[in-house]
Amino acid sequence: MDCFSGEEAFDKVLEALLDSHHNARQATERQSDAEMRAQQAERETVSLQGRVYRLEQEAKNAMPKFAELFRAAGECLGAAGLIKDGADDPFPRLKLALDAARDYCDDIPF
Repeated sequence: MDCFSGEEAFDKVLEALLDSHHNARQATERQSDAEMRAQQAERETVSLQGRVYRLEQEAKNAMPKFAELFRAAGECLGAAGLIKDGADDPFPRLKLALDAARDYCDDIPF
């Protein structure tokens, strides 16, 4: 069994104390950093939930207006004679788009 002198024993104890103090400080810093990241994530979550709510409200309010716009566009263009059934239709793509969207515009995701 090795015997340490008083000075060597003191040095060993001091070194162990300094190591444990350093480790405790690092653990505290990591814990503080983790808590800060958790708080930031919580703030972002709340912010994103608010944003989702606003987008849902916007979609809820916009979709009926969008559907009415499609109906009005089809009626106006039809009444103006710009959309006709037949081969000489000047706006076939627009007519196809309006016809396709007529029954589905409430389901369009955006």
